Amino acid sequence: MTLLGTVTAFAIATVTEDAIDPMTTFAFFFFTRLVAAATPPAALVLSSSLPANVQDPVNLFFFIFMWLRATLPRLRYDQFMQFGWKILIPVSILWILVVATLRTLSLEGAPRIVVVGFASFVVLLVMAANIGFENAKKKKLESLEVEVSEPSFAVPTVPINVSNINVSQGVKGGDHV
Repeated sequence: MTLLGTVTAFAIATVTEDAIDPMTTFAFFFFTRLVAAATPPAALVLSSSLPANVQDPVNLFFFIFMWLRATLPRLRYDQFMQFGWKILIPVSILWILVVATLRTLSLEGAPRIVVVGFASFVVLLVMAANIGFENAKKKKLESLEVEVSEPSFAVPTVPINVSNINVSQGVKGGDHV
């Protein structure tokens, strides 16, 4: 099987994975690789669209991709959309602004120290924002903890030192004959 055939099979298996469970897709991928491995080497070399030194990293990438896709939990659609709208889009807009500013600074002939200083400032700003979000998350979790007070009614004590649970010892009947 050529690399193109493997890529096509991989793409079909990945696209239709909603109907096929991940391990079936994983097994399908390795089945196609076994068929390619069972092909005589001369035919494989003649039918391959990529040289062997390029095909091996591609196969390694496919292996790692399928392994991760089959083992990691999947996000629900609403979680994925929330991640995109609330995290990825603002980060990409910020990244575009940073790159545009750095490019403008370098094209205007600003000293190298100014460009490095701006980049360092952006890194420190991102680190400070991350620390702020982590602290806010910790405070939110601490505020969710509910302190339980002693009840106003009597609560029986639970015996901690129980040496034998079998209460029907020495008693005939029940399931003991």
